[in-house]
Amino acid sequence: MGAETNILLVENNLGDARLFRDVIREISEVRFTVQNVTCLQELMTLSDESNSDADFDIIVLDLDLPDSAGLSTLLSCKNAFHEVPIIVFSGHDDESIAVEAVKFGAQDYLVKGFVDGRAMVRTIHHAIERHALWQQLEQAEQREHFLATRDPLTGLLNRYSLSEILKNQIKHSARRQELMATIFLDIDRFKSVNDSLGYLVGDALLVDVGRRLQNCVRITDTVAHLGGDEFVLILTDLQTQDDAARVCEKVLSELAKPFFYQAHELYIGCSIGIALYPDDAADYESMIKHAGAAMHSAKDAGRQCYKFYCQEMADTARQRLTIENDMRRAIETGAFKLVYQPIYNVATQTLEGVEALVRWPREDGTVLNPYAFIDIAEETGLIVPLGEYVLREACEQAMRWSDSGLPPISMSVNVSARQFEEENFVEMVSTILDETGLNSKRLILELTEHVVMADAEVAAVTLNELKAMGIRLAIDDFGTGYSSLSYLNRFPIDTLKIDQTFVQKLEHGEKDLALVEAIVALAQRLGLEITAEGVETEHQCNIMKNLGCDRLQGFHLNCPMDADQIPDACAA
Repeated sequence: MGAETNILLVENNLGDARLFRDVIREISEVRFTVQNVTCLQELMTLSDESNSDADFDIIVLDLDLPDSAGLSTLLSCKNAFHEVPIIVFSGHDDESIAVEAVKFGAQDYLVKGFVDGRAMVRTIHHAIERHALWQQLEQAEQREHFLATRDPLTGLLNRYSLSEILKNQIKHSARRQELMATIFLDIDRFKSVNDSLGYLVGDALLVDVGRRLQNCVRITDTVAHLGGDEFVLILTDLQTQDDAARVCEKVLSELAKPFFYQAHELYIGCSIGIALYPDDAADYESMIKHAGAAMHSAKDAGRQCYKFYCQEMADTARQRLTIENDMRRAIETGAFKLVYQPIYNVATQTLEGVEALVRWPREDGTVLNPYAFIDIAEETGLIVPLGEYVLREACEQAMRWSDSGLPPISMSVNVSARQFEEENFVEMVSTILDETGLNSKRLILELTEHVVMADAEVAAVTLNELKAMGIRLAIDDFGTGYSSLSYLNRFPIDTLKIDQTFVQKLEHGEKDLALVEAIVALAQRLGLEITAEGVETEHQCNIMKNLGCDRLQGFHLNCPMDADQIPDACAA
């Protein structure tokens, strides 16, 4: 009980109160203080004046007071001092009521005049210890409940709690014929935050996003964290769908404000989907599924926006899921096919290399271009195994051409952001070169400006490791990404590939021509080679030759070919 036990005695009979003190005083080794109040009103006043429940170790309570009697006295005392153990101080005639009081939360009871000092001290001692144990058990149960219903990182409701709350809210809205909304939110490009700044910053960002979301809704609304970068809001008692739209606009505004971590000023965006009850769904599963479909529609629309669900989105979502599932099987079975677009050397007018392009032949006889499935592959992470498959197949094909007597030509392979961010990317490339036997100098890896600039410091290390292996590096779609050109000096780049949009505008005006001239001049001053993509007319071809372009590729020269057609293209 500690060095001193502080007892609050609630007893209106002064004789019984004096007897209580005298009995305890007989136990000389026990140090105690006793504060006596004589009615419930005094007890309530003391509760208001007390700094905390910690002022008292135990309350000894007579249930029969001038202004209260029976179990109501106990309940009032518990409400006033809910953290302090209570022993009922009962007369012999009221012992049955004291026993009943234990059932309602009292720790024990003492019968006036029938307990010696040591028994009384022992009862008080056990009551305090038992109450402390109960508190520990209650805290453990509360913690277990918290862990079961809350997300441990953000403290928001988790997926399980969300399902229960949403089901109940749907029933409530059905009874009252009210409009409610489920809002599905996904942070755009969250993986790049983890990859560039680390998981501690990523976790801190999720916590802060959760806090900002809570500030965007009413206390009666619900915010849940499903895991990863996905959050769900439940808005109830709405008048029109415009109420949900206003919340989404507020969310977009709040999340557009910068976050600050480790001297980094971080900006994020989000994509939001909205499903309404009863218009869009009538059960939990449909609400979440339809809100998720609307969120994907927002991503497809350019991100940093919100979309209301419509039936066409469900059809799109089903199609996306079908493509994802089929893609997994296609990667496992090697069902993808590569075609190769020739790249011609302007000076020698010969085929110098090819760019490997992936195609997906489907079981129904159709062949999908990357535009139909690459975005899904990026979002799901399937781009990593797909990219590895493409690189391996391209290197193997280059060796098959060499083995058949074809002069050595370069093999260009595109690298996605997700691939480049993988920790074992360099090791994977090295392994494929070793296993296929392809000379690393014949491999060109093409990366966009966004890929290399997402985390410039990490990118520099990776690019230098690839360069040390003898691999050549090209910046694809040059001119469409970062405005800063400083990275051209920082990174070991060999080639700039002018984006086809610039090439195809050459015939439209002098400004477009001046822009391409500037890009070519810049590359030449930096000692970089220039490849023009998307050359589709004789006029474009002649302009790029006259500007001093090193290589050309495009439909005017040759369209993507099957592997067995490349030997003929080389001989032409």
